[in-house]
Amino acid sequence: MIALFALSLALGADAAPPPELVAYEHVRVALVTDDLALAKAALPELLSTLQSDAAAQKAAGAIGGASDLPAARLAFGELSKALIANYATVGAPDGVHVYYCPMTTTFPYWLQTESGLKNPYMGTMMPICGEGVAFKAAAKAATSP
Repeated sequence: MIALFALSLALGADAAPPPELVAYEHVRVALVTDDLALAKAALPELLSTLQSDAAAQKAAGAIGGASDLPAARLAFGELSKALIANYATVGAPDGVHVYYCPMTTTFPYWLQTESGLKNPYMGTMMPICGEGVAFKAAAKAATSP
């Protein structure tokens, strides 16, 4: 996965986000709109991009096995943690925003390729809960024991 990110860096700032981030965005947007079925429908694409990342695959699988939105959101937190940990040594891809939600019971950070806060942990109940943060803070949380 890091190799894909390195390739996007080599292509420049106008390069598209890495494939795993595009697929992750589909899941995130589905959770923002409280659509568990849509989040699950996005999983085959996501899983195909996470072939060498066991932690992210496990979290994505947990989203697929979730029986409700709270369970899917807990798993999405673990997915976010795994992706952020993968990017910790190289930094977030260009154009990626990092947000923090103080209200969630899972890993409280997430990545977002579109601008404007849209919280996947709170969904339609509190879509703008949270704040933008530096990637460094999220990376530190993702890689701390």
